[in-house]
Amino acid sequence: MNKLTILFLFIILTLTGCNNAKQGYGDLNSKAKSYVLRDYDAYLEEDKISYNRSEPIGFQEVTFDTWGNEASTFKNNNGEFIESQVNKYDEKGKLIYRKSYFRLYGEEGTTAYQLIDQKKDTCFYSYYLNDLKKTEYIHKLVIKGKSKSHYVNNTLVSVEKKNKHNQIIEQIAYKSDGTPSRQCTYKYSGKLLIQENCGKDKTCNLPEHTYKYLKYDDRENWTFRATYKQGELEKVTEREIQY
Repeated sequence: MNKLTILFLFIILTLTGCNNAKQGYGDLNSKAKSYVLRDYDAYLEEDKISYNRSEPIGFQEVTFDTWGNEASTFKNNNGEFIESQVNKYDEKGKLIYRKSYFRLYGEEGTTAYQLIDQKKDTCFYSYYLNDLKKTEYIHKLVIKGKSKSHYVNNTLVSVEKKNKHNQIIEQIAYKSDGTPSRQCTYKYSGKLLIQENCGKDKTCNLPEHTYKYLKYDDRENWTFRATYKQGELEKVTEREIQY
């Protein structure tokens, strides 16, 4: 899979649902104003995780509106800008417009998509990707029960499944021929997200990753995560949440 395809999937998979978003706030278990993620290189020292908090390698800030929708996002990695994003919703908390400025895999530009039609549990978005011959894509989002499917020009690109507690339990990305290219599964203990596993994908040259969630605050939201790449500790992430 080339860089352009990976870039396109990266942007497409950030689209939120067309359903009412009163149950938003991402993976948080309670209402919040915002949160900040900071990544650090990490290593094991006598079987304990060690890292230097004075040298973050990645930063992400997410803010929420009163509906619990992501109002804005900003990301950088090793001090280099990756993405900034703003979202607009209607009076019922439904996503109607999103605009993103990005720099990824040497590509940079602007993306935007806007709700153009909604029929029952299906939403149609007009999607524009800058500097790609000014092509406009039609993104279809279909929600059936606890399953959410994303299509681009009638081609399935991803499926997200949730359990009865509205927690994500599986995400699958698909190649253009309809075969899975990347699968992630999630494990919980009550409200607590404890582990995420993303399988190895030779097509995309993406190695296996495991994310272990190790610390939580008094509202049962995770505040510390360790990332393992092919079984080896790669980095840790601290999350600071403002309620």
